[in-house]
Amino acid sequence: MKKLVLAALITAAGLSFMTAQVVAESHSEMTASEALAERKALMGSMGSQTKGLVAMMRGAPMDWEAVKAAGDNTQHVAETMPTLFLEGSFVPPSSASPAILLDIEGITERFEKLGTDGKALSDAADNENVEEFQAAFGAYISNCKGCHQNYRI
Repeated sequence: MKKLVLAALITAAGLSFMTAQVVAESHSEMTASEALAERKALMGSMGSQTKGLVAMMRGAPMDWEAVKAAGDNTQHVAETMPTLFLEGSFVPPSSASPAILLDIEGITERFEKLGTDGKALSDAADNENVEEFQAAFGAYISNCKGCHQNYRI
């Protein structure tokens, strides 16, 4: 049933049935509450790491290991999140908009961009380059804000 509903929603949004099937099948064993819990945990990890990155942007000593960890985590979150928007997982305490189901392609593109931002953070850490870090952080935070504006209620 979940496959059919998700496929119908995605097809209605103009996406291919193949995309719908991949999304539905990738978490066919996961419940909506499990998907919600995993989304919240991943977003919580992003929130925690962002606080440290902001502190460094504001002049705290650079912690290249923390920047590297944040970049790696961001890439993991970016790969995982698009598969966690299951029907029924948009109930409190979720702040994700159910409209995401109608724009799986858009949210997936956002997370692909976030993965690129995470890679840039990791690269800046590998190079221990403050200017590179600042540029990567700017792209990262801009992407976060844009997603929250478009896909949060």
